[in-house]
Amino acid sequence: MNKSLSVSHLSDFVYFKVLPHISGGYIGEIILDRPNALNAKNIGINRALCDVLKHWANCAEILAVIIRSNVSKAFCAGGDVVSLFNVLKHHDYTNIDSSSSIFTEEHICYQTFYHEYKQDYILYRYPKPVFCIANGFTLGGGFGTFSAAKYKIATESARFAMPESAIGLYPDAGATFFLNKLSPEIRRFLSFTGYMMNANEAHSYNLADTIIKDTEVDSFIKRLTHCSFTESAIENLFRYSVSKSKGLDNQLLHAQCFLEKFFSLDALPHWLYNHKNRVEFVENIFCYIQKIVENLPAGQKPDDSFLDKMKKSLTRASFASLYITDQQLNMDRLKIVDALNWEFKTTLIMMHLIDFKVGVQRALVDKTSNYVWHYQSYNEAKNAFMDVEKHCVLNDVF
Repeated sequence: MNKSLSVSHLSDFVYFKVLPHISGGYIGEIILDRPNALNAKNIGINRALCDVLKHWANCAEILAVIIRSNVSKAFCAGGDVVSLFNVLKHHDYTNIDSSSSIFTEEHICYQTFYHEYKQDYILYRYPKPVFCIANGFTLGGGFGTFSAAKYKIATESARFAMPESAIGLYPDAGATFFLNKLSPEIRRFLSFTGYMMNANEAHSYNLADTIIKDTEVDSFIKRLTHCSFTESAIENLFRYSVSKSKGLDNQLLHAQCFLEKFFSLDALPHWLYNHKNRVEFVENIFCYIQKIVENLPAGQKPDDSFLDKMKKSLTRASFASLYITDQQLNMDRLKIVDALNWEFKTTLIMMHLIDFKVGVQRALVDKTSNYVWHYQSYNEAKNAFMDVEKHCVLNDVF
């Protein structure tokens, strides 16, 4: 094998292999391996992914790239926000001077998100076929990486979600772009609640191209080494490999009529905007859900378990998350470069809002469901975001 295939600066949690292809070239294989953190991506992983992808893009011997996990429970559970929380524990949230805060290029938050979004940007523009195989938890930034790949393969164990509203953030890592392929109501539901889709649900909404059994990942990769990578050859490969996914229900599709009413633009004033505090917000949600369900035909009513999970997710969500997600979902469809530039600036602002610290502390450090958010209404969070935004002077980075 040519020495030019070697790659430097790989993280301890990422390794790679090159697989011989029948044509005489190679397939580059990137493997995430951080089991204790479910492959949560830190700055080292993000840098390593950028390095190897750029290297292989310019290497004629590499014909295609595979990205997968070596961890049975997860492809990638998102970004390593706990590490950022530890950095920001003593951050002065009253200081929003852009010259001495998170917005400076030297800050770990700036570098972490820059490299994460840069990796997504590279994938969206990659000159060679990229096959991402997701198993287990595929959340947040992991879902972003999966969605940026040209070909998206879900195993039967894959579970997809953008659960950032539980930690004071919002769906990022390209979600401003890739969730736009969904109807406004469905993307509001997924973004506001962090609902976890199974592989069948993701496939039915074109968020995954095909589904394979977990036990067939190795054989699928072997078939890739004999694939010509034409569109017809890849379609045939997917058709041959597809699993019928028996046992995977589709609650999302069953609840679609309800979701189209509750998450419509006309419905938002009834439960999202007009409240004085969280108690009133919760009451609005419960009343409006009941009103819609009562007027649905029996065959279109969601299961009680589905509604209970939705209520719990919505009523526990950060108002800072709900505000910025609402703004995100109401934007016109952006090109990927514009989406990532907007997300980069927005995420750094969100790092400066105290709800991020509160959310990570409760959900990921203390692991408790007792949330006491700093901002107690949609409008309070809106005003806090706008105050920080005035001090955020950032140029586009992509």
